[in-house]
Amino acid sequence: KISGLTLSRDKQFFGLNGIISNNNSDRLEFSFDNFSMQNINPMLSSSGFGFGGVMNGNFSLSGIFSKLNVLSDLSIQNFCLNSDTVGNATVKSGWNDEKQELTANVNVIKGTKKIIDVDGKYYPASADNNFDFRISLSDIYLHPFEKFIDDVFSQFYGKLSGDLTLTGTSADPQLNGKLKITKGNFILNFLNTRYSFTDEISVSPYDFGFNNLTLNDENGNTATLNGKLSHNNFKDLTLNMRLDANNFQCMNTIYTGTEIYYGTANPSGFATLDGPVKSLAID
Repeated sequence: KISGLTLSRDKQFFGLNGIISNNNSDRLEFSFDNFSMQNINPMLSSSGFGFGGVMNGNFSLSGIFSKLNVLSDLSIQNFCLNSDTVGNATVKSGWNDEKQELTANVNVIKGTKKIIDVDGKYYPASADNNFDFRISLSDIYLHPFEKFIDDVFSQFYGKLSGDLTLTGTSADPQLNGKLKITKGNFILNFLNTRYSFTDEISVSPYDFGFNNLTLNDENGNTATLNGKLSHNNFKDLTLNMRLDANNFQCMNTIYTGTEIYYGTANPSGFATLDGPVKSLAID
């Protein structure tokens, strides 16, 4: 049993009360007042996420040793993801004991515009489908997510919009839908070439699909990209793509002593990119 535990620093306040037990009716209550989100980053160092912002509200847990139940009513001012300010966020959740489901809603507003809306249910006791969520995105900046694809891309900018569904289990989440990237701009690391594009990408549980996506190089030439970028929970990235080009910059590297190939190339024709990023085959 924890009773009246409080921590404070400057204007920040954290409170903790409740009971941890095998009894599902016992709850652990957390309260936050002007709490800096940066305080939780050391616990998330392996996740690839870093948070910022000021959090206020309440959060509670029960069934920690059996059927986990989470209730929340939180607001985060100036919410930041990987050092980029996203907007002002609210997080609300509630538990339906009869249906054994957690309903959750997350909204992020930037200025007067809602840019993230996540709404749905979580079923902790289900063996084959824990998630039933709808995700709507509108003009989300891409740069905070670069960390998850930096094996392939760097200096990744642009805006992301679209609608997705999240189903599946905690061990095997299933993300499906379509995304529109506007004013996308990135460097393809292993070729050191910069490209820009505005197009739609299909999303399925294990890959991102590209269908006649038009790429622009820095010289104003274009190429058409088809194929997919596969992943295993956003790790172990693998390419299976074909690029059809006309005088398109496909290489811009210099010799530093270890390169098998280097130089500048602006070919016409087509090229295939197949295999894991670290042992990619280009034909």
